[in-house]
Amino acid sequence: MKPTIAILVLLSCSLAPASCQQSADTATKSPGATGQATSSAQSSGSSPQRVAVKSGVTQGLLIHKVQPVYPKSARNARIEGTVVLRALIGEDGKMKELRVESGDPVLAEAAMKAVKQWIYKPYYLEGHPVEVDTTINVNFRLQ
Repeated sequence: MKPTIAILVLLSCSLAPASCQQSADTATKSPGATGQATSSAQSSGSSPQRVAVKSGVTQGLLIHKVQPVYPKSARNARIEGTVVLRALIGEDGKMKELRVESGDPVLAEAAMKAVKQWIYKPYYLEGHPVEVDTTINVNFRLQ
């Protein structure tokens, strides 16, 4: 497992070289760390720390996924598309906040209902679970 973590850290170093040493230290010390995270909150005691994480990394942490139900009205109207959601995943891996960034309103409602039930493995930074700010793409395709 450690070689995989090291590879993720090395790949992220090309994007943010200044934080590579800290990321490498974190990845080897934190059992749940899986790649580069960018802190967006100061560690000011009681407020939880939040990191921005790419959707590809968070997909690997997903442990419970509820598939969205294709809305009957959208199916009848032959509406397809991708709904982009902005998510804040809590330290416990559950959805804390969720909002629609883009997508058909009918599909977005179905996507929100399903994604609110998703559960992730906690993301660790410096040995402590942190909140994760990420995007989630939900694809609706007729077959």
